[in-house]
Formats: sequence, structure tokens, C-alpha cells
Amino acid sequence: LASPAYSGFVVDLDGQRNGILVRIDLQRGPGSRKKALEAEFIGNCRTGQTEVLATERLEVGTTSTVATLNPAAVGADGKSCFVRARLRLDLPDEADLMAYTNPIRFLLN
Repeated sequence: LASPAYSGFVVDLDGQRNGILVRIDLQRGPGSRKKALEAEFIGNCRTGQTEVLATERLEVGTTSTVATLNPAAVGADGKSCFVRARLRLDLPDEADLMAYTNPIRFLLN
């Protein structure tokens, strides 16, 4: 893919199933500026079932991370898979705060 795809996009991989680069860029709010975040890439591109595909730690001050995925399976529709990101802020003695992106769907011909 020569150009970026954003949340909500559908991307036709035209048979390619390796080396898909996924990236999160974020703007930190006041509650996370001095704390590490966990970034998870969630999708069904590995086994056809929704699962965590990759996890990256965003240290204090870091605002982006990347992971490389190799789509190997399709989901329930039999022709595509999806990836979305989840950011997690661990708060001791409280429930974690989480934020999700909309998915990007990959057509696997």
C-alpha cells in the first residue's frame, strides 16, 4: 500500500499478506502526559477470531508506535479481516482508562 489508511477505511490488499505496517499517532491529554500507556492492536487477521495481535508500550512523552502484521486469516465474512487500536492507561486502585479507534478493514483476495 503506497498511501496511509485511516480508521474506518477499507483497504484491498490485492493478495498481499505480509508486512502490513500499522501505526498509532496520538495527542496526550493532561491525564496521560506523565504516565506510560499500553497500545494494543486488536483484530481478527491472525486466526479469524478477535484477539490482541501486538502490544507496544508508550513511555512518557512518546506519542506514536508501530507494529507489523501479516494477515493470515479472514473473519466471519470469509473475505476480510480488521485491525483497530486500543490505548490503556493503568490507574492503580482504579479501573484502567481505555480508548479505541475505529477499525481498518483489509480485503484479503
